[in-house]
Amino acid sequence: MDSLAVRRREARLSAKHGPRYVTLRMRWDTEKGEFDLRCPQQFVNMDLEIEAQGLARHYFTELPPGAPRRDLALTRGATITGRVLRNGKPAKNITLGAIQADRSFRRRVGAYTTGTGDGGRFVFPNLPGAWVTRARCRMASGDLAGAESDLAACKPILLDHKISPIFAGFHSRAAGWWEVTAESRTRNGDVRDACEAWAEAVKCRRHVASLPQVSGPYTLAALARALRRLGEELEAAGKPEDGQTPMAEALRIWCELGLPEQGLR
Repeated sequence: MDSLAVRRREARLSAKHGPRYVTLRMRWDTEKGEFDLRCPQQFVNMDLEIEAQGLARHYFTELPPGAPRRDLALTRGATITGRVLRNGKPAKNITLGAIQADRSFRRRVGAYTTGTGDGGRFVFPNLPGAWVTRARCRMASGDLAGAESDLAACKPILLDHKISPIFAGFHSRAAGWWEVTAESRTRNGDVRDACEAWAEAVKCRRHVASLPQVSGPYTLAALARALRRLGEELEAAGKPEDGQTPMAEALRIWCELGLPEQGLR
């Protein structure tokens, strides 16, 4: 759990077997952050929700029993700060809530609340799943270093763990990670690696668009945009012939959705 051991008094763990939460016997090593769970009944896999002080809450799904011991990594989440105004003046003691946009099956991590203090200011610390969004915003504002820092922080969660192919929200966020990474590489002048990143983004977007539970105009439009950017990056890399195929596919998808061609540019 992160680079530091998470002690028992600092962490909360919930286990779910099938549709129900179950009571388990737990043995916890308070120095190393290690734990063992014992279930009185046999099971194929289990879902764990882990929350620890100073780290973002995370949901680990379909963990099978037995060896080998698994590392469940928690990271520090993104932080959202702001100020609430009422009639142009700072509003104190206002309760605010935050909930992730993707609340799909097994991806929801729950709601967060906070309140405004002096000056109407508020802060949501350690929000899970917000790294890519903040990296994208930082990239758009020209903060390349900040965007790359956010990308590095969420990479262990998005890319370093095997995730079931049915989790559309997770794969969509992975696609977003590759898209922002591609933009970062372009701005650093690394066109070849940018092409590779866009190819990975297209792969993720294509997978999400193929899932029946989310297939539709939004996922197809996201795929078309990624294909267009891949084609443009290949042209910039001096490979115009390679770029024609993704560009043509992007335009075909876009037009089949009934969208104006100029909207793809």
